[in-house]
Amino acid sequence: MTDDDFVMAVRGLFDDPAALLDALDHEGAKALAGWSAGLFAQHNDRLSYRRLAGEPDAGATAWWRPAPGGFRYEVDATPQPRVLDVSWGEVSAYLSRRATPVRYARLCATVTAVREHDRAYVPSFVPFRTPEAWAEAFSRPWSKKASELQLAAACARDAIVPAAVPHPSLF
Repeated sequence: MTDDDFVMAVRGLFDDPAALLDALDHEGAKALAGWSAGLFAQHNDRLSYRRLAGEPDAGATAWWRPAPGGFRYEVDATPQPRVLDVSWGEVSAYLSRRATPVRYARLCATVTAVREHDRAYVPSFVPFRTPEAWAEAFSRPWSKKASELQLAAACARDAIVPAAVPHPSLF
């Protein structure tokens, strides 16, 4: 395994900025282990991700499985698959080094903004004459704001758990 594999293993667990915030609110290895039990349970004890173009071993599938005291990270790379056992203590130490107070505050603010914006959306009958009028007056502005907030949350996550190979900005 390489240092990139460790970085990608930790980052992959926190693909969602809200998941990273929830994990950071569970300080220490024992609390992270409890948090991860719920994460793995939601995914039948198996998470996977296909590595993107430009990343090490592009196209390879990476798997996370729970293991005693941590998780097992497997990269189905050619010619030789790799396996890395990561402890929750290592993850906790990595996150504490990376999550400075400013980065943590930014993550809290952006994740909260995304959650509040999502809660504000109420799917229901809207009294507009046509679907186009509804899209112009409500749907497009709401979607634009949602995208902006999600991008800000992803940037806050990236400051704490950066990609092994930085991805180009979407905008």
